[in-house]
Amino acid sequence: MERWILYALLSMGFAGVTAVIAKIGLSHITGELGWTVRTVFVLLFILLFTAVIAPINQFRAVRWHNIGDSLYPGLQLQYHRSFITKPSKSVM
Repeated sequence: MERWILYALLSMGFAGVTAVIAKIGLSHITGELGWTVRTVFVLLFILLFTAVIAPINQFRAVRWHNIGDSLYPGLQLQYHRSFITKPSKSVM
């Protein structure tokens, strides 16, 4: 089995476990707060994993425009989500 297939299967399994645990543990809060808690948890896990695995010289190669290019899609998604969940007058 190729390595990327193994990673894809592991990713699928961890996503399923995360969803089940989140559903059980976050059952008494709003969907937005649950989404935020899950996102922060996944972010911290990825940062920890990257800090352990990635060589330190790759961290020095990251530039601010790389971070901006990564943040823009998330901000755009949140902006569009606000249109779906709220009347348009409250967004502007």
